[in-house]
Amino acid sequence: MLNPSTLVASATRASERITQPPDSTPAGMRQQEFKECVTMNRKKCSWKNLVGASGALALAFTIGCESERGADLRDDRWMVVPWYRETDAEPEPAPPAAQAQQTRPAEPAPQPAAPPPVARAASHWWPTMKDDRSLRWSAMAFPTGDPLTSVIGIEKGMPNETRLNQKFNYKILVTNLTTNTLESVVLYEDFGKNLEYYSANPTATTSGGRVSWMLGSMAPRETKSILVSATPTAEGTVGACASVTYATAFCANVPVVAPQLKIVKTGPAEVIRCDEIVYNIEVSNTGTGTMSNVKVVDALPRGLLTVEGRNAFEAAVGTLAAGEVKRYSFRAKAESKGKFENLATATSDDGLKAESSVVSVLVREPALKITRSGPTEAYISVPLTYEITVTNTGDAAALDTVLEEAVATGAVLVNASDNASAVGGKVLWKLGTLAVGASKKVTLTLRGDQPVSIRGVATAKAYCAQAVTASTDTAVRGIPAILLEVVDLSDPIKVGENVTYQITVTNQGSAVDRNIRLVCTLEENQQFVSVSGATSGSVADNVITLQPLAQLAPKGQAVWSVTVRNVTPGDVRFKVSMKSDNLTRNVEETEATNVWR
Repeated sequence: MLNPSTLVASATRASERITQPPDSTPAGMRQQEFKECVTMNRKKCSWKNLVGASGALALAFTIGCESERGADLRDDRWMVVPWYRETDAEPEPAPPAAQAQQTRPAEPAPQPAAPPPVARAASHWWPTMKDDRSLRWSAMAFPTGDPLTSVIGIEKGMPNETRLNQKFNYKILVTNLTTNTLESVVLYEDFGKNLEYYSANPTATTSGGRVSWMLGSMAPRETKSILVSATPTAEGTVGACASVTYATAFCANVPVVAPQLKIVKTGPAEVIRCDEIVYNIEVSNTGTGTMSNVKVVDALPRGLLTVEGRNAFEAAVGTLAAGEVKRYSFRAKAESKGKFENLATATSDDGLKAESSVVSVLVREPALKITRSGPTEAYISVPLTYEITVTNTGDAAALDTVLEEAVATGAVLVNASDNASAVGGKVLWKLGTLAVGASKKVTLTLRGDQPVSIRGVATAKAYCAQAVTASTDTAVRGIPAILLEVVDLSDPIKVGENVTYQITVTNQGSAVDRNIRLVCTLEENQQFVSVSGATSGSVADNVITLQPLAQLAPKGQAVWSVTVRNVTPGDVRFKVSMKSDNLTRNVEETEATNVWR
């Protein structure tokens, strides 16, 4: 239900309270009085449309009041409120009963059969009341009551009559009377006693006996129409009262721009540690308006440096117009393998700041492992075979892998596998690319022609991999091989004559033999005469012992001559036994001599 004081405040000279109806009306229009009953408790409010003697339509408002004791109290006061109605012809005066009903608090007066004319300038375009001629239309301008000075006009079209307990439809037209746009327009409809709200198009929000429509924004002179359905629940006159709220504003326009700073950074997902990392940065203004003094900073994480040795990339972009894009790139290198993440930042004097997404690069690195195996000891002139294995233990392929070894001093190259090349005393293998975890094995065959210690050192290298080496030592030594020869210089021989036995010791091996000892044994028919040669000797009991020969070099010889006399004829044997430091068993040699008489 509308608050009477609100309508009073919005009416023409609404603040004036009079105790008697005026004798004349403004602008030559007859106005009916607004009757307000004021008591301690305001209840049972109702509205009536009344027609005065001149046929002008007026709005009457009554309040039925009850005290705490239930007695009906009244304190009549009068106010002037204009109420407009448009028609083509002057209506007939209302019957006396209509005015009599003005003072009744509960029963509204019946609507006039024909609408009165609207008191307004002939050129004014409102109220419209052209929507449906089958309805009885009434109108009011808010807040002044004069459509020329008001903001919103409300028109209602009601049927002439309706049946009890049967739904009927009526229309409400809400019009923006100004040349400005109104905001937050809300229409309220308060249903009186014995009238129940049923539905509306557009849909309304209901709360108790009040319904409302959020009409929102209304353009200048825009009209919005509402169709309401209601049901009367008692005989008599029923009605509903409308009120409206709105917001107005005086607007001045200023262009509003919104620069948007955007930065995008890209780079490779993976690189080898020795490769340069190329980063690309794109900074742009994706909004409206111009930005000034734009700067780009890309602080690199620990372990990354620009190729110039700096830990950050900076660029002075300057002014960046709407839609403008500027691009930059820089190169960086990693100090070690690993994962590196960072982002680039752009700022401007406008206080704008943008960050790129985090860019991650995985820096990989090949790592080589080498092993070399072979004999630790060997004899002179015996082939020595070595195996060399190179393995990539890193997390990146080892490109352009090579293996090389210088032939050790004292060693002779015999053979090298896998198409190795030998140039300038070096053996070189081109192994190519070793995948992660892959291995390559080659062989190298050497020979030592003299006693020597052979130290073999192999080195493996690859792109971006640290060189690795492996070495082994082989002791090459000779082996003595002593040959004992005994021969008589004359055979046969006559009894009583001397015979000389020549003893020859030869070192056929490759190493010195030491402490060579010889023992000669004579048979009973033989007598010792003399001994000469490499060492002296002595005899005891037909056993001739030669002094030890300290050493005998490889290919060296030692010769002794032992002379004996044969005293009886027969087939005799001259026996020699030899030992040395290298021999673990005696070497024996026997020479036969035929002695005749």
